[in-house]
Amino acid sequence: MALVSRAEGDQKATDVSADLEDTLKADLERLKAAEQASKARFSADLSAPREDDEGEGIKGLVDQFLIADFFFILAALAALAIAIGVNIATEDDTLAQYWLALWPFVFQPAIGILMAGALVSGGLGWIREQQDKMK
Repeated sequence: MALVSRAEGDQKATDVSADLEDTLKADLERLKAAEQASKARFSADLSAPREDDEGEGIKGLVDQFLIADFFFILAALAALAIAIGVNIATEDDTLAQYWLALWPFVFQPAIGILMAGALVSGGLGWIREQQDKMK
C-alpha cells in the first residue's frame, strides 16, 4: 500500500507541475501581447501630430521664464540673508545698503513679474482646458 500512495503522490506532483507550467506559459503569452499593444499605442501617440503646438509653445516659454525669475528671487533672498549675516557679525551694513538700493528697481519688479506671470500662466492653462472641452 505504501507503494501505491507514493505513486499517487508522484502523479499528483506531476499534475501540479504540468498545470503550473501551462499557467506560466499562458501568463507569459498575455504579458507579451500586452507589451506589444503598449508599444503600438506609445508609438502611435508619438507619431500623431499635435494640433495645439503653438499654444503649448507660448505657455512653455512663459513657464520657463517664470522658473528663471523664481530662482532669481531665491538668489536675491540668499543675498539678503548673507547681507544681514555680515551686518550682524561685523557691524558693517555695506552689503545691506547695496541690497536695499537694488530693492525698488530690481527685486520688487522681479516679484511683480512672478506674480503676474503666475496669473497669465494659469489663465493660459484655463483657456487650454476650455478649448479641450469644446473639442
